[in-house]
Amino acid sequence: MKIIITLIFVLLATQAMAFSRNITIYWEMSDTTNVTGYIMYFYYANDPSNKIKICESTDATISKLTCKYTSFTNPEVYFQISAVTPQKELVSKPLKVVLGTRSVSKFIRIN
Repeated sequence: MKIIITLIFVLLATQAMAFSRNITIYWEMSDTTNVTGYIMYFYYANDPSNKIKICESTDATISKLTCKYTSFTNPEVYFQISAVTPQKELVSKPLKVVLGTRSVSKFIRIN
């Protein structure tokens, strides 16, 4: 099962260290059998053991998720999206983003 994800940030006008952001992830998933929802995570310093859930949806039919998060304390952030199944989470590879640009677009695969 693979998910192709586009990660787009709608960045709000602030230059303070506590970044406030709307983060939207779009994806296409060819096989959604047993998917029960999606979760968006972020973490710093390329350390997924400390990942933080930003938001989630239990709607398995969606193809995008928008989350607002106001506590980014570092402009270098790693994002992941997970497709949730009864057996496990199918987690994407991390995407490193340096906040402070107007928009970012990137594709991610979840295997």
